[in-house]
Amino acid sequence: MSRDSRVWFGAPAAKLGVRSVLGLLGASALIAGLAPPAFAQDHTFTKVADSAEDGFDPFSFECSAINNHGDVAFRTARVDPAAPRLIQGIYRANAAGDERLTTIAEVGGSFDFLGQIPSINDLGEVAFAVREEGKRVTETSSIIRSSGTGKRETAVIASTSQRFNRIGFEPTVNNSSVVAFKAETSRIDNLDFEDGLFSGSKQLTTHYLSSTSQFSEFSTLSRPSINDLGAIAFEEAVDPESTKGIFVTAGDGFTTIAAPDPNVNPGWPTLNNAGTVAFHRIFNDRAGEELVTGNGGPLTVVADTNGPFASFGFFLGLTPPALNNDGNVAFLADLDAGGSGIFVGPDTVADKVIATGDLLDGSTVVQLRFCDEGLNDAGQLVFQATFDDPTVPDGTRVAIYRATPTA
Repeated sequence: MSRDSRVWFGAPAAKLGVRSVLGLLGASALIAGLAPPAFAQDHTFTKVADSAEDGFDPFSFECSAINNHGDVAFRTARVDPAAPRLIQGIYRANAAGDERLTTIAEVGGSFDFLGQIPSINDLGEVAFAVREEGKRVTETSSIIRSSGTGKRETAVIASTSQRFNRIGFEPTVNNSSVVAFKAETSRIDNLDFEDGLFSGSKQLTTHYLSSTSQFSEFSTLSRPSINDLGAIAFEEAVDPESTKGIFVTAGDGFTTIAAPDPNVNPGWPTLNNAGTVAFHRIFNDRAGEELVTGNGGPLTVVADTNGPFASFGFFLGLTPPALNNDGNVAFLADLDAGGSGIFVGPDTVADKVIATGDLLDGSTVVQLRFCDEGLNDAGQLVFQATFDDPTVPDGTRVAIYRATPTA
């Protein structure tokens, strides 16, 4: 990227002034004990970031992701001390080491924008998308992979300044540093713009284009999911009716996980190393929502809204449950009885991790957010909790926690 780019890469939080602006995490942030009730015996909770203690804007937090070391990537914003504006950033909360918070990237232009869902691998590399406004009021969108240790460790995987006209803003990255994303190509070889699925680390692989496959030209550029074997799960519409299904490609064709059905609306999927896919779906011919898993055979219902669950985040875009390589799932659900919670199974009591109305760090949780990369192979979860706090501006505080099973 150019030297005058407004995207700042590769500095620990302190080196960009974040430590002085945000403040060091205090000792109380290291271990956040969960007050009664009894489910406190199931998980311990560690606070890894806090809007009040660290100077982040509480209304800018988006999805968080966790790797197998317990490192957490998250997207939020902080106030620029030199100007009345917000600086959007991707940050990593490190499970070990001297630097608890590392800045992966920040953008400060008024029309710049960072993708809402970062993806993190076990190397600590984070994949995300950024839109930058150029000096001549031109916009460039890019897919980036960065470890936050400097420009040499930052790679531009794809950009609209090169072969793409537009890109999907939510890429994923595996432990081989390969990033998967959807995009629309620029006009090439006298062909119309082509939607497709791509992946790469240094050189890009094209997995399909709409003109030469069964997949529709009317792509949503939704988030694909890549596993460590390089297989990619994706949601896509199929011609001629542009009906959506769920598919996996391992480089040698396509496996249908959920065939296109005009009565079923699937969300984007998540994929593990065993080839299992998890996704959220709703229906056109009946009420209700389901979280399901599958690998090409019959689907397994993980949880549905026939019982105590009211919804699985319908208004957040059909987010899939988090799925680890052992086949365990975790998800956020709204409850018929009111409120919401994070669960590791369909039992709202035995499988509850935390719910609104519970006490965390001595404060009552009023809102939760949990996303599809929020569960690792050790069973650790990362989530955001919102609190009403009269001691902070606007009365709202948001914190990110790592939940670790005690057994």
